[in-house]
Amino acid sequence: MEASNQSDSIADALTSLVDGGSTELLTFDVATSTPPQAMQVRDELLTESPYLSDTVMKTSIGKEDVLDNTMIRDVLVANPHAAKSDEIINMLENRVNPNKGDSLLPANADSLNWLFNYHATISTQYDKAGWLHAMGEFTQAKDVLNTIPASFNLNAAQSSTNDAYLDFYELSEAIHSDTTSVFRVDSTTASSLQAITAVNNDLPGVYARNILLAKGKISYQEPVILPDTGLKQAKKTKYRGGKESGKTQVISVFPNPARDYFVVRIDLPESFVNGIIKLYDGNGKVLQSFDFFNQKDQIIIPATNLNSGLYLLELYINGSKISSAKITVVR
Repeated sequence: MEASNQSDSIADALTSLVDGGSTELLTFDVATSTPPQAMQVRDELLTESPYLSDTVMKTSIGKEDVLDNTMIRDVLVANPHAAKSDEIINMLENRVNPNKGDSLLPANADSLNWLFNYHATISTQYDKAGWLHAMGEFTQAKDVLNTIPASFNLNAAQSSTNDAYLDFYELSEAIHSDTTSVFRVDSTTASSLQAITAVNNDLPGVYARNILLAKGKISYQEPVILPDTGLKQAKKTKYRGGKESGKTQVISVFPNPARDYFVVRIDLPESFVNGIIKLYDGNGKVLQSFDFFNQKDQIIIPATNLNSGLYLLELYINGSKISSAKITVVR
């Protein structure tokens, strides 16, 4: 009877520890989270560690749009028992979304995608569609445009502009897919571009007009604004071009600019003894220091306690500064 009572007591303690006492609630919080809540969700998972259930772990791994690989790595380290599950290991291996800024995708592309998702405005969604279209991701660009009417309350003018974007990108996709190139668009395509130009004065109309100019279907003379004769002539400086560094990028930061957090990526060419990263404000004051122990690593740094502005990160190996990077925090 004493052993039974002790067993019940231990079972009650375990129940209160696993997922903070409510697997269903924590699973719901993770499943309904959005990209701006990434740091909040990561911290909540770490707070409940090392007692996360496999149910919560699998839900977290599936939230690729919120928790990137660096965050999932931190949660897995805090919950080593999760590695015993074959299902969790298989889910990790099948994750499509790579680390932001890793070798599979350029850091600037990841930062753009993160910002587009974070600033959920109409203009940023159009920017995202244009960015995807420019990379040849035509289907994804169309999907973004098609979700705008459902995500925003559009007035008549905005609905017309959204339709113009869809029409223009459909024509642009056909032009990109055509081996004859933009300078030899057929008469049907030219007529459709002229129709967009005639009814839309927003960016779709501008884009269509530019193609028509390249085609030679319309003419346009840029106005020349002469300088005020009363002003002194500005001093001209000779542009000598930018110097390209042959060094590999030892330290990089993404997303940049950042809001809630940013990730410092370290890629050292050789092993070391002691490594430290220092974060400076605009006045050169050291705000925080972070130790790291791996030749290749990624460190998540919270930015919620930082004001808007420019910050400097410096990487030191064995007491000597090796590299630096700048990060902008926006609010």
